[in-house]
Amino acid sequence: MKYIGLDVGNGSTCIYARYEDRTTDEVSIASTFGYYDGEPTAAIANKAKALSAEIYTLGGRQYVLGYADVAEVGTESIGTYSREDRIHLNAYQKLVKLALLKAATMNGDTGVIEIGLGFGVPNEDYRDEQLKEIAKWFAEPITGAKNGQQLIVTVKQLEFVSQPIAVLLDAYYDKNGIVRNADIENEDTLVIDSGSGTLDMTELRGFRILKQTSKAAGMNDVYKLVTEYIERREPKARVNPYDLEQQIRDQSTSKEMFYRYGRISVSIKDAYLKSVETVWDLMVNSIEREYPNRTRFHRVLLAGGTGEAFYSSFVNWMPQIEKSPDPQMAIARGLCKYVISLALANEVIEVPRVAEGEGTC
Repeated sequence: MKYIGLDVGNGSTCIYARYEDRTTDEVSIASTFGYYDGEPTAAIANKAKALSAEIYTLGGRQYVLGYADVAEVGTESIGTYSREDRIHLNAYQKLVKLALLKAATMNGDTGVIEIGLGFGVPNEDYRDEQLKEIAKWFAEPITGAKNGQQLIVTVKQLEFVSQPIAVLLDAYYDKNGIVRNADIENEDTLVIDSGSGTLDMTELRGFRILKQTSKAAGMNDVYKLVTEYIERREPKARVNPYDLEQQIRDQSTSKEMFYRYGRISVSIKDAYLKSVETVWDLMVNSIEREYPNRTRFHRVLLAGGTGEAFYSSFVNWMPQIEKSPDPQMAIARGLCKYVISLALANEVIEVPRVAEGEGTC
């Protein structure tokens, strides 16, 4: 059986998979999808040789997943940037199911596939009502196709884990689901999950969440500030946030940086650096306000895609901070490790949610 950790965030979706031969795959894509109406289902298997985009069929419609594939086929991006009540959004449910189809087939498998799934849930959504709603999505096999090849994905094992605890589990287990750092069970830890849309700060004692706070600050804010700059300079430019992110990433090592839209080209290097500085100041002030004395923690763990982008700033500001290996994948990797651990042993650590009224969000 395949074991999959799935973290569907505001800006990025991260997938970590482990197969029966103990090999692994991982991928991070933009949390967006689009409809694909270019070819009938029967023709996709032949066209797939020329089209690099993966075409998924779900509920009788065809889709592409992730901004690169959305851009390749020229369809409109559909995203779920907001975290508020997103579990009840049809677009979010569809995004999750498409991501699961991708996760189950990354090694080329098609047909009937059985998986053990660890699904990451923001701590504010980790409530019985919300979890029951998400569980409905996986209660029946997810049927569809990838590039014309039929898929029936059955979730044989489903585990929900609060995202900050998943970061801790990544440090607790090795890649085979074996405990490698038992000291965590008795330590005070601060997990800083710096994602696309939010900066989540979680205080834990062992695996018990004592307090959590969230601040709306992340790379999405950087892109928003840069977008405002572009639109002031060139009102005719239509800025797609996913396209802007991709263009910035493609030019991250260049001396100059431009946003291009048709024949329009806007220099954005200075605006980007200034925006990064503005958002960094916002993040630091938020952490210092909540945790002025960070030396009381045995460890401070940094995770999230924005954490990677701001890592040098984090280290200069707090030298003792520990960056998770490939921070953007920390949650998905921890989820997968936890599901593997359950398959290996009858007794595993308890993964509780924050008690009602204990945390703040």
